Amino acid sequence: MLFEKKYNYYLVKFDDERTYWYRSLSAFHRLGTKVIVPISNNGKWKIGTIAGKQKFVLKDVPYPLIKTKGIIQEAGLLSENKVALHNTEIDGFRTA
Repeated sequence: MLFEKKYNYYLVKFDDERTYWYRSLSAFHRLGTKVIVPISNNGKWKIGTIAGKQKFVLKDVPYPLIKTKGIIQEAGLLSENKVALHNTEIDGFRTA
């Protein structure tokens, strides 16, 4: 199709060198930008670095659309604290 919807996929790299695809409505995240993303299905967040980006049509997405998590936001100066506080709250919710 000529005007088929395209999805913004970003390859996010973590400190352990693992990479995972994430989606975003924004097409303006740049390579090398730190971002906050959800990890696994436990509700916790982590900071990673955008290592690649690409637009895909639905039939070509690298990971199923419904299973691909989204970028929460770009990381800023206080992001480490924000992520730590969020993850602590998640842990507290589970033990309550």
